[in-house]
Amino acid sequence: MRSSPSSPTGARTRSRTPAPSSRTCWHGRTSRPARPALAAVLADGTLIGSVAVWVDSAAHRRGEFGYVFHPRHWGRGYATEAAEMLLDIGFRTLGLHRVTATCHPDNVGSWRVLEKAGMTREARMRDHKLARGTWRDSLLYSAIDPTA
Repeated sequence: MRSSPSSPTGARTRSRTPAPSSRTCWHGRTSRPARPALAAVLADGTLIGSVAVWVDSAAHRRGEFGYVFHPRHWGRGYATEAAEMLLDIGFRTLGLHRVTATCHPDNVGSWRVLEKAGMTREARMRDHKLARGTWRDSLLYSAIDPTA
C-alpha cells in the first residue's frame, strides 16, 4: 500500500499491479495489455471505493475506466483525483490514444468529475444499459492523449 505524495486528499490505494513510480500509487504495467489495472481506494485505513482502467482495443489503442466510491466520501475530491490518475495510467502506462468513461445522466456529481478531469461529453447513449430490468441511458465522455 502506498500513498500518493501529490495527493491533496491523502488517499491510499492497494493495487494488483506494482507501483514503479513514487509520483503516484496507481501506476503499474499489467502483464497483458487487455488486463485491467485495479486499485482499492483507502482513506485512513478504510476502504472507500475502487477504480479500474482497461484496454477495449489494443489495435486501436482505446480504453475505458470506471470508479465507485461510498456515498459518505462523495464531494471530497477522491473521484476527481482518481479520474485524473486513471487517464494518466491509460495514456502514459498503457499507451492508449483514447480513453472513455460513462455515467448516468442524472448523476451530476459523476459527470462533473469527468469534466473536471478534462474529458469531453460526446453523446447521450439511449437505452445503453439494462439495470434491474430497466433500460437506462448513459452519457459518454472521452479524452484523447494530449501528447498525440
